[in-house]
Amino acid sequence: MDYLSVSQEFELISVVYAITDEPFECELAGRLEYVFNNQIRGFGAGDCGCSSHLFYSKKRPVFMIKDAFTSTGLKSKVAHFV
Repeated sequence: MDYLSVSQEFELISVVYAITDEPFECELAGRLEYVFNNQIRGFGAGDCGCSSHLFYSKKRPVFMIKDAFTSTGLKSKVAHFV
């Protein structure tokens, strides 16, 4: 069970993603750690040395996230749900 998605406080607004054969998750998490002040320590990072793979912002951070993807050489796509 994904505890985040079943929380009444959670609202999925957008997803930024890229299709790649390379493992960029930790590199992206490292870049996003400098962008966001808030993170859920240890979330999604149990099998690596990252501090977190989940970050929080009260503002809609789609452009900041897309910039992080671009800085790794990935072409991002965005799916909006709201």
